[in-house]
Amino acid sequence: YTLSLHDALPIWVLAQVAEVKLTTAYNASGWALRDQHAKGGDPEWMKHAQETHAEAEAAMQDLISAISAGVCLGAR
Repeated sequence: YTLSLHDALPIWVLAQVAEVKLTTAYNASGWALRDQHAKGGDPEWMKHAQETHAEAEAAMQDLISAISAGVCLGAR
C-alpha cells in the first residue's frame, strides 16, 4: 500500500504546523530565560513559554499519530 498525495498531504500539513509550534516554543523559552537572567524573571513569560511547549507537544502528538496511522495502513 502506497500513500497517495491525498493521504500524505495532511501529514505534510501537520509537520508544517509542528515545525512552527516547535520554533515558537524554542523562541519563547529563550525569551523567558533571557528575562530571567536580566530581570529576575516575569511569571507571564514563564507561563507563555509553558503554553507554547504544551501546544508544540500536542502538534507533535498529532503528527506522530498521523504518521503511525499511515504506517499501519501500509502494513496491511
